[in-house]
Amino acid sequence: MLAHVVGLKYKVIGAENIPSQPSIICSKHQSGWETLALQKIFPAQIYVAKRELLWIPFFGWGLALMNPIAINRSDRARANQRMQQQGLERKKHGFWITVFPEGTRTKPGVA
Repeated sequence: MLAHVVGLKYKVIGAENIPSQPSIICSKHQSGWETLALQKIFPAQIYVAKRELLWIPFFGWGLALMNPIAINRSDRARANQRMQQQGLERKKHGFWITVFPEGTRTKPGVA
């Protein structure tokens, strides 16, 4: 839609290195764009998301329909355990797992 509405263009470099089997996608989270672009570049995905996002009216309800791995970031040990258990289960069903390791958006050029 962004290509048609605002003329957005992008180029994927290294697409030949994307595995054919479900894998884990680790992405830098700089804007809302990459969450849309990743859906176009990779097959069916499950997102790892902070559970509070599910509480946002309309957006959260739509996100919940995507069956994300919702985590409580304040309980890191349990969040990691949940990601591992649910991630492996979803991979068995053919889903790719998308995670933003930094946990939140960061400005371009910031590590």
